[in-house]
Amino acid sequence: MDVQMVRPLLPVLLFACFVSGREVCYDKIGCFSDDKPWSGTVERLISRLPWSPEEIGVRFLLRTRENPVDFQVVLAFNESTLVSSNFKESRKSRFVIHGFMSDGEAGWVTDMCAAILSVEDVNCFCVDWSNGAHTFYSQAANNVRVVGAVIAYFIEALVNTTGYSPSNVYLIGHSLGAQAAGQAGRRTPGLSRITGLSPAGPYFQGTPPEVRLSITDAKLVDVIHTDASSIIYNLGWRYKIILKWRSLLSLFQDSQVSIHGKQCDTTQDQIYGGYILENNKYVKYMDMDVFLGEIDTVIFTFQANMPELPSPLDSGCIFIQLGQNGKLVQEVPILLAAKENNVFLLKELLEHGAWSRYQTGAVGETPLHVAVQHNNVEAAQILLEKAPDLINQPMTSQLHLGQTALHIATVNENMNLVQMLIDKGADVASPRATGTFFALSPENLFYFGEHVLTFAACVGNLDIAKLLLDHGADLRAQDCWGNTILHILVLQPNTAVCCQVLDFLLSQEDTSQEPPLDQITNKQGLTPLKLAAAEGNVTMFQHLVQKKRKVHSTFGPVTSMLYDLSEIDSLEKEPSVLELIATSKKSKARKILNFPPVKSLLKRKWQRSGRPYFWLMSVVYVLYMACVSMCCVYRPIKHRELPPSNTTDPQDITLYVQKTFQESYLTPEDRVRMCGEIVSVIGAVLLFLLEISCVFSAGIKYYLSFVLWAEPFHIVRLSFSSMILVILVLRLTSTKGEEVLMSIALVLGWCYVMYFARGFKMFGPFTIIIQKMAASDLLTFCWLMAVVVIGYSTALFIVFQTVDQSKWGAFYPYTQSLISTFQLFLNIIDGPANYDVDVPLMYSFTYASFCVIAFLLMFNLLIAVMGDTQSSMAKKKTLWSAQITSLTLTMEQKLPKRLWLNSNSFEHDLEGKRYFGVEEGKWPPLSGFDGSDSSDESDEELDEGEYLSVGSG
Repeated sequence: MDVQMVRPLLPVLLFACFVSGREVCYDKIGCFSDDKPWSGTVERLISRLPWSPEEIGVRFLLRTRENPVDFQVVLAFNESTLVSSNFKESRKSRFVIHGFMSDGEAGWVTDMCAAILSVEDVNCFCVDWSNGAHTFYSQAANNVRVVGAVIAYFIEALVNTTGYSPSNVYLIGHSLGAQAAGQAGRRTPGLSRITGLSPAGPYFQGTPPEVRLSITDAKLVDVIHTDASSIIYNLGWRYKIILKWRSLLSLFQDSQVSIHGKQCDTTQDQIYGGYILENNKYVKYMDMDVFLGEIDTVIFTFQANMPELPSPLDSGCIFIQLGQNGKLVQEVPILLAAKENNVFLLKELLEHGAWSRYQTGAVGETPLHVAVQHNNVEAAQILLEKAPDLINQPMTSQLHLGQTALHIATVNENMNLVQMLIDKGADVASPRATGTFFALSPENLFYFGEHVLTFAACVGNLDIAKLLLDHGADLRAQDCWGNTILHILVLQPNTAVCCQVLDFLLSQEDTSQEPPLDQITNKQGLTPLKLAAAEGNVTMFQHLVQKKRKVHSTFGPVTSMLYDLSEIDSLEKEPSVLELIATSKKSKARKILNFPPVKSLLKRKWQRSGRPYFWLMSVVYVLYMACVSMCCVYRPIKHRELPPSNTTDPQDITLYVQKTFQESYLTPEDRVRMCGEIVSVIGAVLLFLLEISCVFSAGIKYYLSFVLWAEPFHIVRLSFSSMILVILVLRLTSTKGEEVLMSIALVLGWCYVMYFARGFKMFGPFTIIIQKMAASDLLTFCWLMAVVVIGYSTALFIVFQTVDQSKWGAFYPYTQSLISTFQLFLNIIDGPANYDVDVPLMYSFTYASFCVIAFLLMFNLLIAVMGDTQSSMAKKKTLWSAQITSLTLTMEQKLPKRLWLNSNSFEHDLEGKRYFGVEEGKWPPLSGFDGSDSSDESDEELDEGEYLSVGSG
């Protein structure tokens, strides 16, 4: 390396020497210092002392032709392990040494030993130093000194104890293992040969011969560039060569690049056509044969021409960077200096151009990002002075895409850094952190939005938020989900702090802009208040509601409050708060039903209009089902006409058959039944159209994937109405089979009465429990029952397959076996038995195990699971409250609005908004003086008569 190249880096070397000068000594192998050239140089910036032999754990794993697979462990400091092994002095010895992040028990090391033993009878030692190789690279690079010393001591022990000659020893090392072989050879005069397989470059290239593998370390030293796989896929310790053209240059065909060094050594690589069209540069990672510090010429071959770049090359033409693709911050000096707030080293690296100030880390972070992340004000100030364009440079990785230094300083709540960045010109409005780390996703642990201002609001720092607003931060900015800063605050867990921040932000709002900040909707059409209701954020919901309420009058301890219904009432904009609560899957959302004005509003709606209409519909439906039942009971049938031969099948007991359409409506009784059938068909059509409207309002995809399964009554209603219409078609076409559909339709129709039972406190909670059990416990039990029935019915069929079926016919044929086993499972019939004949032996064992599994195990398990479900559902009393809310909203959607106007007690403010009056008292209600504790019921349950607490309009 030229003196002129070293001179600018002398301050860096002086700093590195400042932390050197230590020494460690180990028994039998000597002392090791971190003085130059082992540290304090450009090539070895980080000072490390090697570990002890015990910490590294150097072992010699011997394989010979006597034991080619199972190795024998030989220790350098334990002579007995060598004596008891298969080592023979008459053989030559091969030492195979692994490299960084590898080990000597598996992989290429054992493969090479096997290949060596296949061609020559030798002692093959796999040198294992995996403990010292699996650490930071800087430490592993220094550990090779001890590894080489232990290998040299072991060879010396062979010479002293057995008279072994060093000329019979051949060392083979890969990566750091090649450098360890050089250390061993330097301590062992007369060593036969050392082969370095892709010797490690970092910490060794450009160092004196006593540090790196050298031609003087053995009689023959050769280096081979291998195709061994990288430490991490497509990554490795390589040199990064960036060749950049001064002017635009299009490369349409493949060309060769030849890189020449001063020592007349060269390396060549293929540049593929079109690879440099985007940024006009070619990047290649390679293990260079050329000494990078002495490159003087780069020649390209374009077709027949060989243009030569200017010589000597400057930074405008070629950038040479030592590092690793996918590098960590610890491995890049400028990032390390920024992390450790090393102002002296940072200045030297920036002023002398030793490292690019635009160099990024593993996640696309610049030195400024690193300095700000670790709250290093001094380092950040130096970077802003020397590289001011870094101030708004975002991270580039997919994980942290778009994050700037100002984002980081804001989250760290470092007011000094935030102030300094803004003073230096940091953009407070435009940067957006859009990486996956900041996305609104269940997989992420937080969500702060994308803008710097939302970061400040979420951490609750009002001073930083005020500073950002004063310098132009947009209070109305929205992220990619359409969420404003108020939406994002609603989604934060620290609700108390967020309420204070919300008050501050609303005080900073420009009231001349429309719509108001708290009325801006996101892409889901939700305002902050509606989002709080949907998420079940009770604290934020109450806070937002109370900010809009007004005092109407006060009398003693009672205050009459007026609540704005513009976002709450279902008669207003959709989706309303009531609708969001009714459809929310989160249990916290249902707690809002117990707070004003939702509590009083729902009570008034249910008492004035919801309950009367619902009860009326219940009565109408019961009468309708009675009509359908009577029409089915008195359906048109006639006596069956016997065949001319007057003979019938003895198993056929049919006496009546269905009349044709022409015969069905002749008598006055038929005409009365026809009126009932017309009512039945009209009712079925209305139910069918009602379900079709649900399909279109929810969307076919959402209806089929969610609505249909979340609410089983939709399936019942759709199936019942469809069957009635199919029965109509069968009647008009005189087609047989209507009795099958009638029986199923009657079961479904009467089961649908449970839908109306939810409007009554006595029956409503039970419908929820039945629905839950049917959808979970019973469905699981049916699957298990099907498996058990199929298995045992097949087994019993096999058992009785060879016997006289007239004596044992319960399990033959197979269909009968399925039916009998199902009846046995449900305990409908007793176990079939015929004591007049011999019973197959396997029947007793099969039937006994069936009784244990079906009766004792599965039914008791079903009872226990259902009991647990009933117990857990009984504690969720707000479920019925949400059900009543859903019923009220459903009727509001189906009935004309004029029928609901008188049911809502509200007042018109001067602004023309609808307000709902609620009386709130400072004292407990009079009902609390009866000595009973009814707080749970009053807070959780919503009685049909006392559905919610008292409120007035």
